[in-house]
Amino acid sequence: TYQEINLSGTILDCITNLTKLEKLGLSENQLQGQIPRGLICGELELKFLDLSRNNLSGTIPYCMTNLNMLDLSENQLQRPTPRG
Repeated sequence: TYQEINLSGTILDCITNLTKLEKLGLSENQLQGQIPRGLICGELELKFLDLSRNNLSGTIPYCMTNLNMLDLSENQLQRPTPRG
């Protein structure tokens, strides 16, 4: 069964230790701070990541990713500057 939980605070770097995690939906919470680079750019099996409708800030990590679905909408995030 699916249960809704309201989370607040920051996303800790240790979440990247969950290397077999395939789906992570944390939308519509009160998460703040930056997205850990390893969550998007790490060696995870993550295919689905929804962090929309939070209070996340900073720059979106710029990297190649294996994600099939990434939703970061309705946050205070900045687009990355490509390295030239």
